[in-house]
Amino acid sequence: MRFSSLFPLLLSLSAVSSCALMGDSVEDAKWVEYELQSPPPMRDLMDACNWAMVRSKFPPGELDVVDHRLVSGWDVQLAPYSNRGRRSQAMVEAVDLESGKVLLKVRVKVQANKEKHQPLILSEAKWEDSHEDPARARLLLEHVLYQVEPRGGAR
Repeated sequence: MRFSSLFPLLLSLSAVSSCALMGDSVEDAKWVEYELQSPPPMRDLMDACNWAMVRSKFPPGELDVVDHRLVSGWDVQLAPYSNRGRRSQAMVEAVDLESGKVLLKVRVKVQANKEKHQPLILSEAKWEDSHEDPARARLLLEHVLYQVEPRGGAR
């Protein structure tokens, strides 16, 4: 086999593997999880998650009552230099487990502003996925647990 016929194959394989690595799939997400042993009713739990987002400085977002999922609005911090402005969005999911337990999953997604010429104008911002913020997700989870876990007990 000649190198000239092998080159397109190698090029396509490297492109496919790099696309798979760069994607923002659910599997790539960095969720912070906690299993509630005796959770409150789901309506009250989602209300506590909503208040925890407000206390964690996230703007109001959307609640999906059927899927027990809450997504905040974008918390935007613009900066005068390209790639320095950030915005963050929190996501909380509550998954019913067997025997009445609930798995709480929290994720904070961060995007960077890539606009070079007018980075302080929100309407001109060019947002690209940057990274996940598991520390802020843990803080949000702690705000939720403060409301729903019994006080004085060990976790």
